[in-house]
Amino acid sequence: MRSLEAGAAVAAGQARDDFGSIETRGIDMIPDVERKSRPRELFTVFFGPQFGYGNMFFGALAIAFGLGWWAAFFAITVGSLVGSLVFLAVTPVSPKTGTNIQVSSGAAFGVRGRLLGSGITWFIAVGFFIILVYTSGEAIIYTFNRWFGTSTSLTALSLAMLVVLIVTCLSAVLGHRTLERSDRMITIASIIVGLLIFAVFAGKFHVTHGGNYLLGSFWPTWFLSATTAASLPISWGPFVGDYARYIPSNASSRVVGAYGVAGIFLGCWLAMVAAAFAATAFVSEAGNFVPGFTAATPTWFLLPALIVLGLASNIASAGMSLYNAALDIGSWPFFFRVKRWQTAVGLSAIVFGLTYVFVVATNFLTNVESFVTIMIVTATPWMVIVGIDFLRRKGRYSPVELHTFAMPGERGRYWYNHGISPIAFASWGVGVVLGLLFSTTSLFTGALESSVQGVDLSWLMAALGGGIVYLALVTVLGSRKGSSAGRMAAPELQQRSAT
Repeated sequence: MRSLEAGAAVAAGQARDDFGSIETRGIDMIPDVERKSRPRELFTVFFGPQFGYGNMFFGALAIAFGLGWWAAFFAITVGSLVGSLVFLAVTPVSPKTGTNIQVSSGAAFGVRGRLLGSGITWFIAVGFFIILVYTSGEAIIYTFNRWFGTSTSLTALSLAMLVVLIVTCLSAVLGHRTLERSDRMITIASIIVGLLIFAVFAGKFHVTHGGNYLLGSFWPTWFLSATTAASLPISWGPFVGDYARYIPSNASSRVVGAYGVAGIFLGCWLAMVAAAFAATAFVSEAGNFVPGFTAATPTWFLLPALIVLGLASNIASAGMSLYNAALDIGSWPFFFRVKRWQTAVGLSAIVFGLTYVFVVATNFLTNVESFVTIMIVTATPWMVIVGIDFLRRKGRYSPVELHTFAMPGERGRYWYNHGISPIAFASWGVGVVLGLLFSTTSLFTGALESSVQGVDLSWLMAALGGGIVYLALVTVLGSRKGSSAGRMAAPELQQRSAT
């Protein structure tokens, strides 16, 4: 299949995807001859980057919300486990389609309906990019303040974030293999530094009992903390296809899923637990995790903490976010002829400006809570529906027909109704509405939250509601393939895959 990026015709086996060089494939189907990755690589891709301040911050929030140590530990554990199961729903898809999750979602939502997944993914990628660049900037200025007494002003923060942005943009421009190989090295360093956190803070750790609950009482605050923890592995779900698409199509879906979910669960769980453990030493500053952590850290640990937690892991996560956003925009109308690396450069400048709006000009902690609520309520039912569709099809797709959005006049089996599946969209909508009705945050309270004593069940209801409705509708109504003209186009489309 010819590359869809920038209108280029890259024959099978001739694309570049080497460490240190710019990846030439976009969202087009990766030919089998170019699929050099192995399922085990998903473990390192999703384990190492979790040990960055921007991701660890989600574990410290349990302490900041007012939970004691053991309550925070179990909230993080339960949230990480359930969130990782949602992540598992989409993990095996891309090896079968040879493209990213957003384009692959067209099998369930329609070749035009895939743009729903693109919108959700963009929201996640931009949100985490802001958090990661900001916390890296904080790590630099507060560490240098400890060492040399330098300024922690907005000017210093801006310069630090600019440096981080440039390095992040470079990693995203280079693409898949550079990010994947970098994560291998970061994983080793993350294991060492992550375990050292427990040793470093052991003398300052105390089993804080909490009590000043953010939502007024224990259980609502505990469930909010579990939801926050679950949001971290869930947020990585739309990114898994960027790396899994280079895994051979004949790879076992069970093996792919096992490596992916092991990496995301162990990485997220250990990183967040380590952050909560350290945060018991500075409870009043747990919500300002980076300054609090840096102030409480012994001088000898400042350098490894800055290199691994503040820079390497954070930049790896931010690079993956930017890479995903730039990769996916190649499937948007009017962007077919823009190269992925050019998009990455442009996006980095835009997001740098948004960082000021959400972390400097407004309340950062409040924005994070809002971000988590919107993300988990919209992304969870979308991922569950894509996962159910994968199981129903038994992993069998027509990869070429997933790309008919870039082939004028073609439709194919995923055309449904004008390129959109009403069943999938209706099911997703039900999930989102149910999730919002059961939401309980400091900003928004759903109409049904009182029926569960103020406990936030938004993500669970969104997942169950969307999944059950979708399964019921496709069972009763069928998947409604599309017009006969669209189906007749399939053989011709299959011929194109050989060019």
